[in-house]
Amino acid sequence: MRVLAFTAALLAATPALAAAPGPADSARALEMLKTSISHRTPASAGQEPILAYAGWIKGVLVAAGYSPSDIVIEPVAGTATLVARLPGRDPGRKPMVISAHMDVVEARAEDWTRDPFTPVVENGYVFGRGAADNKFDISMVVATLARLRAEGVLKAGVHYRAVGAGLKRPPLLWNAEACETALAQRSRRVLA
Repeated sequence: MRVLAFTAALLAATPALAAAPGPADSARALEMLKTSISHRTPASAGQEPILAYAGWIKGVLVAAGYSPSDIVIEPVAGTATLVARLPGRDPGRKPMVISAHMDVVEARAEDWTRDPFTPVVENGYVFGRGAADNKFDISMVVATLARLRAEGVLKAGVHYRAVGAGLKRPPLLWNAEACETALAQRSRRVLA
């Protein structure tokens, strides 16, 4: 449902894409998901894995053409947060705010048929910790933002916030004004 809401919001904020997503786009998104799953980010793993995962996300966005100075990773209370200000073509438009969490629930290897942090694609399904919550969402958002940047069709800006374990997310994901206020309160240094 969140992915559908995100897609609807992006479609409202941008003109039609130059081309419909094709097999290469799907393959890139799947590779992002597999890489995301392989990042071990349960709360018990501490701050370093979250910092590494946030660094990987930043690298993907920078490789897509976003400015490194618009993406800040900040260690916070034993975890980390990533805030990305991704400008659109029309500075007069209010930005869309998207929030996600980078941590996953603990995964004890003995409770799994497979290693929970080794992604497996089988019969059209992806197996691994976070495949449904929330590494899938992060991967699809990042893949979409990278594609929109490459095609230059992002009209409204996007403020993307990915948080580590225990950090509160903004209360109203699709109300940009409420999210902007929540982001500003939590990340004043980054958004100033």
